[in-house]
Amino acid sequence: VDRLFGVVQPAKYHPEIDTGVHTLMVLEQAARLSPLPIVRFAALVHDLGKALSPHPPLHTGHEAAGAGLIESLAVRLRVPKDFSDLGILVSLQHTRCHRADRHEAEDLFLTLELCDALRRPERFGLFLLACEADARGRLGLENAPYPQAGILRGALAAAKAVDIRPLVAEHTNPKALVPAIRAARIAAIDAARITQA
Repeated sequence: VDRLFGVVQPAKYHPEIDTGVHTLMVLEQAARLSPLPIVRFAALVHDLGKALSPHPPLHTGHEAAGAGLIESLAVRLRVPKDFSDLGILVSLQHTRCHRADRHEAEDLFLTLELCDALRRPERFGLFLLACEADARGRLGLENAPYPQAGILRGALAAAKAVDIRPLVAEHTNPKALVPAIRAARIAAIDAARITQA
């Protein structure tokens, strides 16, 4: 975390400029949004990869770089697995989450898949809190709305509401069943978005 101080970011997205300052602002927002230490841990480590960026203020690939650093940190400090898992998930997918308001149904469902949201909805809720803290942990944006969380919660609800029993009865071949279920869930997300609009 100390190495993040002095690492610059584009002012267009980060008016505070300094990545270390941003990290502390994100941690403060996480504390406002949730009393859970696991959310605060994810907020603290979500941008560790920016310390390795070769050409700041560009931070291409910082998400994957950060995941590797979190894995090492977790081993060294004996971080509980659920904490490190959430931290890695937030590192890998927070920028994708921030774009949810621009995504079509298929991309929204891909986010749910990448976050294993259908099987782990509770963890997905924690993920969304950490991402919201990241979005608000910026100078002047501390109280900004974060519609992306609501969009993804709605997408998850729509996907979970799909009754897959008729599809299971129709497709005896698993190779056909999986894409059919995926297509039905994407269609449900799309329908829910049209209804909300």
